[in-house]
Amino acid sequence: MNNSKRLAKIATAAIAMLGSLSSASADFIFLTCGPSSGYTYYMEGALAKKADVGWKKDGVNGKLQLLIKDNQEVDLISSGPLNNFTYSGDGCTFLRPPVPLNKNELVIVALCGRHIETFFFRWGDDKTGEVVSVDIASTPISNRGGVLQAPCKVGQ
Repeated sequence: MNNSKRLAKIATAAIAMLGSLSSASADFIFLTCGPSSGYTYYMEGALAKKADVGWKKDGVNGKLQLLIKDNQEVDLISSGPLNNFTYSGDGCTFLRPPVPLNKNELVIVALCGRHIETFFFRWGDDKTGEVVSVDIASTPISNRGGVLQAPCKVGQ
């Protein structure tokens, strides 16, 4: 099954599960993920000095929401004390790589200029799940690669 058909099935199932959707808009929050934690490896360069190089405990104190748009496209919404933006609003584009997935799994790649993030979402029939994100960046601020994990739930 191609990814477009799979996403359409996911969106249809999500609509059935989320009976309280507003009739004013077909866009809906499919998954909401909480604060994430993990590790990031910082390379020397940009603002990182030699003493800053290496693995550092990392995390994002906020939430990440997976938005399914009425045209079956996706967007990500980041909100929290230091982050409050939509990925598409920040110029990111999305890919859904052709990887074989099980039921209740979705992989999304956000291409954001010199920053790439891959999100692997999984959720169960009990409406709980998780996301693992891998990001790689080479920016004027830092050169890094990190892996974070966060708990998720279906809906808001």
